[in-house]
Amino acid sequence: MAVPAVKRVPAPPPTRSKTRWIPYAIAAVLTFCISLTFFSRQSMRASQTKAPAATVVQPPPSVPAVAQQVAAPAPQAPAPAAVEAAPATEPAPVKPSEEEVLLGQVKALWASGKYAQAMEKVDDLLTTHPDYMEGRIWKKKIRSAQEAEAAMK
Repeated sequence: MAVPAVKRVPAPPPTRSKTRWIPYAIAAVLTFCISLTFFSRQSMRASQTKAPAATVVQPPPSVPAVAQQVAAPAPQAPAPAAVEAAPATEPAPVKPSEEEVLLGQVKALWASGKYAQAMEKVDDLLTTHPDYMEGRIWKKKIRSAQEAEAAMK
């Protein structure tokens, strides 16, 4: 008995999977979000305009009062848009605390490589405020920078 030859059918060509578009969709969404963020920040910066400050001209005291009235220009009413944009009262400038001032000096000295002077400032800060954590952190940074500098020599 002869066994009939089985014809082998070639496999169908591989089809592209439907999930192949997912990376492209993700890339498109990310690109959209990044561009949206970029443009919204640009428009926020552009919308933060300040009203021009009014300049006051003081004539010298030797000029008579009549001449002062002529020399000083008449104040003009600001535009309605400028009135809405101007804040009602300007906040008083915040005076930095003693710790912030000393840390600013420490950071400047550390950045310029004057580690001994920076360490003195940190020690001054820690004597007045022994529990100040940022002062301790800067002390460790300065010590490690001094050790690294000593190792290089």
